[in-house]
Amino acid sequence: MAKLPGGIPTTEGKVTLFADYTRAKVGENIDVYLINRSDHDIVLNSQDGDVYLKLEAKNEDGAWARAQPHAFSWCGNSYDFRPVVRKDCYYRIKGHQPKVGKPAKIRFRLYMQEGLDLVTDEGDGVASAEESALAATDALAVSTGSFEFVRDLATGEKKIVNTLDHMRDMQGRAIRTLGSGRFAKEKVLPLLDEIEKKFPANASDVSFARSLLKEKEAR
Repeated sequence: MAKLPGGIPTTEGKVTLFADYTRAKVGENIDVYLINRSDHDIVLNSQDGDVYLKLEAKNEDGAWARAQPHAFSWCGNSYDFRPVVRKDCYYRIKGHQPKVGKPAKIRFRLYMQEGLDLVTDEGDGVASAEESALAATDALAVSTGSFEFVRDLATGEKKIVNTLDHMRDMQGRAIRTLGSGRFAKEKVLPLLDEIEKKFPANASDVSFARSLLKEKEAR
C-alpha cells in the first residue's frame, strides 16, 4: 500500500473511512481517507469528481444528520467519471467544513455508493444550521430518507421544497425512490397502488418504481 500519513489506522481485509481531525486546521476542510485493504478494487459513483462524501453533525438528541447539502447536476456527463480505488491503495477526499458555523461533533459518510456504507470516526468540527436545513430538504434527502419520510412525501402527507438544483418535484422523486429496493416489498406495492389511484398525474412515477422493483428481482 502507498504510504499513509502516520497515525492513520487500517484494517486488513476491509475497506475503511478515516477522518484526520488531528492534522486539520481551523477553517479548512478535513482530509478523509478511503482505505482499501480488501481483495478487490472499488469503483466509486461520483458527480463532477464529488464521490458524495458528506458532512454529518450530531444534534442535541444525540442523533446524526447530514449537515452538507447536495445539488445534483442536470448534465449526464457529470456522472461519467468513476474513480477507482485499487486494492491495497487509498483515496484522499476533502471533507467539507463550512466557512461560517458553530462548533459541533462531526463525522463524514459516503452516500450513493452501491455496496458501501462507510462512516468515519467522529471528531470536533464546525456545522452550519443553514446548510443543515438545506440538506434536510434537498433531493439527496429523498433518495436516502427513511421509509416513513419517503412514504409521507409520496402520499402528499408531507411537502418539502428543494431550491438547490433542477429537481423540483419531490413527490415524484419520493414515488420513484419507493422502487429503490431499500424498503420491504410488502409495504411498497400496496402503497404504489394507493398512490396511483389518488394521484393519476403521477402514473409515470409509479410505473417507474414498479419497473425498478421488477428489475431488482430479476437480478
